[in-house]
Amino acid sequence: MLLPFSLLYLLAVTCLRLFLRPRRYPFLVVGVGNLTAGGTGKTTLVEIIVRNLFRKFTRVVVVSSGIGSRGSTLLAPGRLARDPSQFGDEVVLLARKLPGTLFVKGKSKHRLVEIVARQTEPDAVVIDDALQSYHIKKDVEIALLDALNPFDNGFLLPAGLLRDLPIRLRRVEVIILTNSRLLPAQEKDTLIKRLKGYHRPVFSMNYREAGITERSGKTFPGNFLFGKDILAFAGIGQPFSFFALVREMQPRRLFTVAYPDHYCYQPQDVVELVALGERLGVDCWLMTEKDAVKVWRLDPPEKFMCLRIAAFFEDEKGREVAIDNLLRNFIE
Repeated sequence: MLLPFSLLYLLAVTCLRLFLRPRRYPFLVVGVGNLTAGGTGKTTLVEIIVRNLFRKFTRVVVVSSGIGSRGSTLLAPGRLARDPSQFGDEVVLLARKLPGTLFVKGKSKHRLVEIVARQTEPDAVVIDDALQSYHIKKDVEIALLDALNPFDNGFLLPAGLLRDLPIRLRRVEVIILTNSRLLPAQEKDTLIKRLKGYHRPVFSMNYREAGITERSGKTFPGNFLFGKDILAFAGIGQPFSFFALVREMQPRRLFTVAYPDHYCYQPQDVVELVALGERLGVDCWLMTEKDAVKVWRLDPPEKFMCLRIAAFFEDEKGREVAIDNLLRNFIE
């Protein structure tokens, strides 16, 4: 029933691509995006790109939709972007890690870049979720695909999750596959072989734990979870990748709760999680860093902790690649 609407969506996307003349800007524009609706790890990659850009530039701006925030357009330095209801969880998480970065959030990406161009004189702009921003000429485009669901059912929205045809990958500079560690080796090899057919470099981005943090800022090594009973919860695009990472840390028992992506936690959610954890007899509650920026504002018990992660990259043969070298090939 939805297929006719997907054909209309395809027509609209095709017309935009054929008839729009994207504007080129006098500063570096890096676009990070994905083919499908949903999370693929863009926030982590945006952070890595911005850190690398600061090695060369002094004024770097991040453009974001601010999903989960109020609708108004906001422009603020990272040290002031602290409220997820105003900026969205992704912006607040990035702002905490990149306080020297300027952030602008709103609905229309090309309008946001226009504001940045007029008001900030940036050296570089990084656009989060940019593959469908047809009004903007990007100097570098990086596409992320979730290895667990790279093309969904093959249909465009709304019959499927695709936001553009897979052939769009031929016009990006690099393809990055996330969550590939969760695929059997043969399936991963088959997927990488298919992606190489788009004649672009293919890399994998996976995650390893980087410690546990309390709201007070106290940190613990990853082996803190070993042998403990854990209630892990997440409101992200792919919560099962988070749960898989926690499982690798060898808790005695692991219980999981998945919420919708960008879930807006309420005090009652904390009450229910506390009650569930106490009923199960867990030692601590564990969440992602993105969830923590919202949950910690609700004053949960001390044992509500977050798992910090670090990304690492591999080439198509599974050899780890230094991210600095990878980005230098496409950004400098």
